[in-house]
Formats: sequence, structure tokens, C-alpha cells
Amino acid sequence: MNRERMENLRRVAETLPIEDLDMGDWCECFAGNALRDAWMIDQGMETHHLCISGMMSFLDLPENQVMYLFIGTSYQTAHPTREQLLEHVDKVIREEPMPWVVARSDMREYEAAVVFRRHLRNMLSRRVYIESVIELTPDMEVRELVDA
Repeated sequence: MNRERMENLRRVAETLPIEDLDMGDWCECFAGNALRDAWMIDQGMETHHLCISGMMSFLDLPENQVMYLFIGTSYQTAHPTREQLLEHVDKVIREEPMPWVVARSDMREYEAAVVFRRHLRNMLSRRVYIESVIELTPDMEVRELVDA
């Protein structure tokens, strides 16, 4: 374990805007918030670290500990509290046994849900944009506008 990076990850958990935390979105999750931290950037953290293997490498942790820290299902919510984040970080720093490990099948389902959610969000934002640019009549569909 890279203890200095873990201690600074704890600092990130103490200071991040908790209301913006979304463990279902890599950009807004715990790792995504760490990526915006100046100290972490100075240590070489880059966007390619925003995955399980990237965080394993950056923090020098095994897979189960990285999943415990950064996968929303280990918190059993997409919006954990600051106390939950700090509890997870502290358990990893103290090298305690992980009380709950994400199974591979859960991970595949979780990743599929994240991809679906991102796709749905993109589709909805396109519709909102189209509706803001062109007033839809009741008989028009978004598909017709996109194809035009």
C-alpha cells in the first residue's frame, strides 16, 4: 500500500463536496473527485487511473480493497455519507479484513448498470437540447429530428 497516497485519499474524503458524490458515475465518484485534487495530480494521477486496475496501480492496493473503496455496491448506495467514505478508507489504511467484497457477478451487473445509466443520461440530455432548440409538435419524435 502507498500509505502517503492513502492518507491523502482520506484528506480528499474529508473535504470533497459530499452532495456531488455519485458512486454510479466515474466522473463524480470517490476516484473522480480524487482526480481533481492538486496533490493527487502532482503524484501522477490521471484519467487512466479511473478504473479498478488503474487505482490498484496508483494506490498499490489489491483488487478487493480498491473495489471496497470505489465501487458503490460496497457502500450499498450510490450516495454514501462522508462517514462511510472515511470508514472505508480507514479500514484499508489499518489493513483490516474487508467486511464485504464485491463478487465478480455483482461487478458485471454494476458495470452494466453504470453504462446503461450513462447512455440514458446522454439520450435524455440530447432530447432536452433538441426540445430547447426546436419546439416539438405532438406528432414529432426525437428520432425524426435527429435523422433530419
